[in-house]
Amino acid sequence: MKGYKKTAYIDRKRISTIPDFDFTSFDEEITTLKNLCEVVKDEKGKEIAQAAKNYIIIRLSGIIENELKACVPKIIDSFEIAPSQILGNNRVVEVDLDRFEEFTDKEITKGKIVTLQYQLTNVYGINDVFSGLNNVKNFFYWLEDVTKSSESMFNYVKTFGAERNDIIHNLKQYEEEPDDLITTINNLQGFVRISFAITCANIAIEQKIDKGKIQKMWEMGK
Repeated sequence: MKGYKKTAYIDRKRISTIPDFDFTSFDEEITTLKNLCEVVKDEKGKEIAQAAKNYIIIRLSGIIENELKACVPKIIDSFEIAPSQILGNNRVVEVDLDRFEEFTDKEITKGKIVTLQYQLTNVYGINDVFSGLNNVKNFFYWLEDVTKSSESMFNYVKTFGAERNDIIHNLKQYEEEPDDLITTINNLQGFVRISFAITCANIAIEQKIDKGKIQKMWEMGK
């Protein structure tokens, strides 16, 4: 498990950064990025257009990460998934007893604590979390098999992460055209939604849960 921190811990400040499960707010962010792509098409200043494209990639990465951070605890807490199913045997969490009262808040859930242990900008972290949720060896392979996809979403997400890192750490410029950016936005947003939906469906089948509960969860996110 490359995406998992071996020593689990609770950090109230970081837990508070996990967004609420609400697809609407993320949809608004995605729409803003797409609109910005359209602006870039008409921008005559090359430096401004380049800076905007770089910003879009970085912002998109943040949106996708936060949307995943909202989805994972929702799934864990709603279906009462045991942390050990995701974390394995390393399910003991370190707690500072001098600050114990801070961690008895109802908003601090098992799902949020588990989510905190992973870097969801990292394709390996995403794979580890969703593999655990779905009780499969490799989530991306399983997803491709279920959806009959001809493209490797693992490679797609990994490549996007590498591009984002190059822009931030190596000062690389994003070279694709605005229409390509819009395609990337749609693909990554679609990946999050299908991962959430198919995971909920899979768990519901395993737990023999009525489809009405799944529909209610989806409606709560709108």
